[in-house]
Amino acid sequence: MLIIGVTGGMGSGKSTVAKALRRRGAVVLDADKLARRALSGADVRRKVINLFGKTIIRGAGVDRKKIADAAFSDKNKLRRLNAIVHPVVIGEITKELRALEAESADAVVVIDAPLLIEANLHKMADELIVVKAALGQQITRSIDRLGITKEDAKRRIAAQMPFREKIKLADNSGALGDTLREVEAIWKKITRG
Repeated sequence: MLIIGVTGGMGSGKSTVAKALRRRGAVVLDADKLARRALSGADVRRKVINLFGKTIIRGAGVDRKKIADAAFSDKNKLRRLNAIVHPVVIGEITKELRALEAESADAVVVIDAPLLIEANLHKMADELIVVKAALGQQITRSIDRLGITKEDAKRRIAAQMPFREKIKLADNSGALGDTLREVEAIWKKITRG
C-alpha cells in the first residue's frame, strides 16, 4: 500500500489535489470530515464543551463555527482542542489504513489533512505533497468556503504552520498548478510499480 499525505494552508487547494488523486483511483481519507465526526462523539463533545463552555452547544451537537472562532482567538484553547480531537482522528485514520491494507496491498491512499505535519501524520506517508496558494487566494477561498470575515481568515491562516516549514518536508515544489502536474507524475510513478 502506498500512502500519500496532502497538506497545505487553509484555502491552499489541498482538496483539489486530493480529488485529482481520487479521480485516478486513490482512496482519500479526509481528516476534516473525520474531525467533524469526532465532534459528534459523546466523549469528544463533552471535553470540547468543558473547554469552551455551554455557549457552543447547538441542538444535540456543537456549533463548529463558534468553536473555531473561540479556538482561533486563543492559542492555548486551540492547542487544547487539537489535543482532544487529533488523537481520535489519528485513531480513525490508522483504523482505516489497516482495513484498506487488509483489502488490498496495492491500494493507494491519500491522507488529506490541513494539520498533517502538526499531528505527525506525515510520518505515515510515503509521499508528501504540500500545496501552496498566494495569501490573497487563501483568504478569498476561506471567506467564500467558510463564510468568515477577512480578519478571521487571516487569523486562522496565521495560526497554521508556515508554508516555508511545511515545504521542507515535501516531495513537491508547492504551487497548485505545478502540484497538479506533479500529481500526474507521482501517479504515473506509483502505478508503474
